[in-house]
Amino acid sequence: MKLTHIDNMEPGMMVGRDITLVNEAIPLVREKTPLTPALIDLMRKHQIRFAYINEDIPRAETHSNSPIYVPQAKPTLSPGLRDRAVQSLEEIYKSSISRDAVDAHSGLSVAHRFDKIVDELVDTIDSGTLINIINLKSYDDYTYHHSLSVAVLSLAIAQGMGMNRNDMRRIAKCAMMHDIGKTAVPIEIIQKPGRLTELEFEAIRSHSKAGYDYLSKSGIGDEEIREVVLHHHEKFDGTGYPRGLTGENIPLWSRIISVADVYDALTSNRPYRSPLPPAEAIEYVMGGIETQFDFSVVEAFIKRLELYPPGSKIRLSNGATAVVYNTENAMRPVVRILPTGEILDLYRDRDCLNLVITEIL
Repeated sequence: MKLTHIDNMEPGMMVGRDITLVNEAIPLVREKTPLTPALIDLMRKHQIRFAYINEDIPRAETHSNSPIYVPQAKPTLSPGLRDRAVQSLEEIYKSSISRDAVDAHSGLSVAHRFDKIVDELVDTIDSGTLINIINLKSYDDYTYHHSLSVAVLSLAIAQGMGMNRNDMRRIAKCAMMHDIGKTAVPIEIIQKPGRLTELEFEAIRSHSKAGYDYLSKSGIGDEEIREVVLHHHEKFDGTGYPRGLTGENIPLWSRIISVADVYDALTSNRPYRSPLPPAEAIEYVMGGIETQFDFSVVEAFIKRLELYPPGSKIRLSNGATAVVYNTENAMRPVVRILPTGEILDLYRDRDCLNLVITEIL
C-alpha cells in the first residue's frame, strides 16, 4: 500500500483505505474501489491531494488480458447456521401439523431447539454488518427459507432501529413463525401457479388467524408474540387483514415483518411469477410508504440491506455481464465489465445513467 498524490493516480488503481472527508461519517470512496475518471475528478473537487493505493491488488485495466480481481462477498449466514435454522423451522412447522411439540429422538423440545437457533441469528445480525441478500436467496425450498430470510431481514431492521437484544430475540421468533398458519391451508392453494379464486384467496387470508390459534393452543410464545403473527398482513392505511388496523395501531414488530415479508416474496421465484431484481423490489417497497408500510421501518430497512455485494455477478440493461466492485451507492454500484475489464461507476459516470441492473447471475 502506497500513499499516492492525486496527480499520479490513474483509472483502474485500487483505493487502499477509505477516503473520508472531515466531519463526515460515510467515506467518500471506500477501500478496494477501482478509481475511475469520475472518482478522481470528485476527489479533486473536494481538494483531496493524497490517498492510499493498494498495489497488491491487480489494477483494473480496460483490456481482456488483464487479471480480474473479484472481491469476495461475505455471506450473512454461515452454511452451518443456515442449515440448522432451516431444520429447526421444518421441525416446528411440522409440529403444527402433527401437534407434537417434542423431538422424540433427542428428548429436547422443538421450542428449546428453536430458541437456540434464534440466539445464534441474533448474535450474527447484531454485529451491524449489511445484509447480503444474495446469500439469503440461494435456496430451493420456499416455505422454510422464506421464513428464515424474513427473520434475518426483520432482525436487520430491528438492529437498525436500535432495538435491544431481548426485543431482537422476540422479533426473530415472530418472524420465523409468521407463516406457520399456512400449514392449515391446502398445499394446492399455496402452490397454485394461476390466479386465485375469491374462495382460495380467503383461505390464504385465514393463515394469520390460524397461526395465532395454533401458537395459543400449543403455548408457544406469549400473547405479544402471537399478536404480532396475527397482524403481519395489516397495512398502514387500514386495507390489510385480519382486522384492518391502521398506522401505529399495528404492532411495530408486525410492521417490521410486513416489510421483510413483502421484499423477500418479491425477490423469490414463485410458481406464478419470476423474482424481481432487488432494486426493483426496493422501489416497490418505497412506493408503499404510508399506504402499506411504515416510513421509519422502510428507512431502517434500506440502510441495512446490501443489494449487490462486492463480488456478485450481474447483468446490465445493455446485455453486458459485470462483477460488482464497490457498493458505496447500494443501488448504483461500481462494476467491472466481463470480459473486457472496463470499470463503470453506475452512479457517477454520466454515460452510465441510462444503465440499470436487470439480473443477479
